[in-house]
Amino acid sequence: SRFKVVYLGDQSLYKGVLRLVKAMEGLDADLFMIGPINPPLQRVAPANVHFTGPVKPMEVTAMLRQADVLVNSSDQDSNFKLQEYIRAGRPILGVEGRMAWAFEHGQDAWLVADLREGLVRLMEDPALRERLTEGVRRRRVPTWEETVRDLEAVLLRVAEEHNVPRVGA
Repeated sequence: SRFKVVYLGDQSLYKGVLRLVKAMEGLDADLFMIGPINPPLQRVAPANVHFTGPVKPMEVTAMLRQADVLVNSSDQDSNFKLQEYIRAGRPILGVEGRMAWAFEHGQDAWLVADLREGLVRLMEDPALRERLTEGVRRRRVPTWEETVRDLEAVLLRVAEEHNVPRVGA
């Protein structure tokens, strides 16, 4: 089967998605764009770029796990997307910049200035993809339940430190 590249999230141009779509031109791979469709982007996309539209939150991880590479084309944000990518345990390709704050190039992500060069390298190097897979699988992402519990504990501690009365107490 063909090499599968997946992008999850907002398809606004400031997210670098046009650069990603253009990087796919002529590659022997398919890009699946998961999220609300950007019609102008869809019109300029080559035939190997597929727009799925939004998917149910419970289906996201299963879809991401089918990818050979997960892409973050933006240097803007993407915290939730990257948590989903880590949860999926697949190789991550991202742009150089802020991702280096959380990922180590060549260990748990492949960080590049040129997405096309990064895609080609990952397509041609299964050993690198395996190393990135192993690296990202060593990372832990808290569940939403753990995140809520931890946030609640912090808020309660701060409220107590500032003598804020508890609601319903």
